[in-house]
Amino acid sequence: MAVLALWKPHGWVSSFTPKGGHPGLGELVDVPGVRAVGRLDHDSEGLLLLTDDGVLAHRLTDPRFAHPRTYWAQVERVPDEAALAALRRGVDLNDGPTRPARARRLPGEPALPPRTVPIRARQTVPTAWLELELTEGRNRQVRRMTAAVGHPTLRLVRVAVGGLALHALGLAPGAWRALTPAEERALRAGAEERALRAGAEERALRAGAAGARGRGHGAGGEARGGHGAGPGRRPDRHPDGRAGGRPDRGSGQRPDQRPDQRPDRSPDEGRDARGGAAKERPPRPAHGGKGPGARRDRPGRPPRAGRRGPGDEEARRGGR
Repeated sequence: MAVLALWKPHGWVSSFTPKGGHPGLGELVDVPGVRAVGRLDHDSEGLLLLTDDGVLAHRLTDPRFAHPRTYWAQVERVPDEAALAALRRGVDLNDGPTRPARARRLPGEPALPPRTVPIRARQTVPTAWLELELTEGRNRQVRRMTAAVGHPTLRLVRVAVGGLALHALGLAPGAWRALTPAEERALRAGAEERALRAGAEERALRAGAAGARGRGHGAGGEARGGHGAGPGRRPDRHPDGRAGGRPDRGSGQRPDQRPDQRPDRSPDEGRDARGGAAKERPPRPAHGGKGPGARRDRPGRPPRAGRRGPGDEEARRGGR
């Protein structure tokens, strides 16, 4: 699988086909099957990776993995410490707040080749250069962040992706080359490490949320006298050591009785619920009939197959 590094010049789009009157990468790179990892707007410059490895591209661009990208931005006026602190905390944009970022003011103008289209310069407005490191890649994010703190971006150059720095690649604007095996191994190792770390953090968050739900259910059960330990729950064990919350069936013990208070038998055990003597049940019919004797079939109908009639036993005895 190929991994290429390109210094995308100003005015080119990040797709291989022209778009909006701007030329595409197909005029610069003639390697089939590779695609840009992320994107740079046509008016932005700098390091753009190209690869045909979908897994690597996903790990480098998915915001869950927080793979860092470093930019140099030339902005109008000189940002003070309050503006830099706002960039570090995160800026509220129309699509939500940004993640915290690293932001610092460069001591001077960095060593960059001149842009093909000069920036808009105003003699009365000074400019400054900022270095920003982001872990997400929204549309025109750097430009919107600097504008939100009062310093519009005039020129924007991506100078690093993870530990791969533009100045160490020896490229000029519009030039590209394949990464060396060492550069590619370092890039892949950094992307894999961040992916594994993000996966571990997600699992820890899910485990914590599941534990919080379990504790919430236990607290709710205690309040309702149901699940969870509490005064409203049936005790797990009896005072005599038996497990379970129900009294021993057939012992005559009530749930609130101690073992030494268990009666052997109640003197009224043989009485019915109304206090009188218990009625004696008639013996159960031998053949499942409804009366005290065997079942008799309806008059005029022959006995059922496999069942004996009322006179069958006498006839059988008399026939011996």
